[in-house]
Amino acid sequence: MATQTERSSATREKTIAATIDCLVAHGYAGATIAAVAARAGISRGAVSHQYPDKQNLVIDVVDEIGRRRANEARAVLESVPAGRPRIEAGLDALWRAFKDPIYVAALEVYVAGRTDPGLHPRVLRLEADIDEAIRAVIRAMTAPTGEPAQLEVLADVVINTMRGLALMYATGAPAEPLERAWARARADAVDSLSRLGVPGRAREGHQPVRR
Repeated sequence: MATQTERSSATREKTIAATIDCLVAHGYAGATIAAVAARAGISRGAVSHQYPDKQNLVIDVVDEIGRRRANEARAVLESVPAGRPRIEAGLDALWRAFKDPIYVAALEVYVAGRTDPGLHPRVLRLEADIDEAIRAVIRAMTAPTGEPAQLEVLADVVINTMRGLALMYATGAPAEPLERAWARARADAVDSLSRLGVPGRAREGHQPVRR
């Protein structure tokens, strides 16, 4: 017989999966606590016990799944040699995460937060937290010897490139040209991030000072 902790964990996982499904299928407006409970096959009270209101529900779920995807990407790196192979593996893992339904769910929350004064500051915090989790993956796969500021700029370029392409995927754009665009962006990112890990090449054209 399952323990209370196991039952609570199972209820939480059902709630998370149902919330993502509702956000993808019905948008933010349709992802009500009642709709999530019905899709999860659990009582509304069980959902409300863990998430007292809709804002807490969607923000917490998107945040948690976003962090899980980032942690999964970091786990991929543990079995890959440092250097170019690790950078390539990390970028591929992040790109898979951006094409996951969680990104569509996040888009619904982001758009809703644009005009909702109560949701807006929480969406900004959510986006910042998820971006930082992705930057942590990029730091782990790069191990740069150059200036940290350069890596942060490159990380933001990579994040925003993936975000833009994933947005086109989410709106139903043809996949083939998007994958071609990602292949080009990926190649540029691998080259740029690889240079950060080479001593004496942290800056373009930088030469070590001879003494």
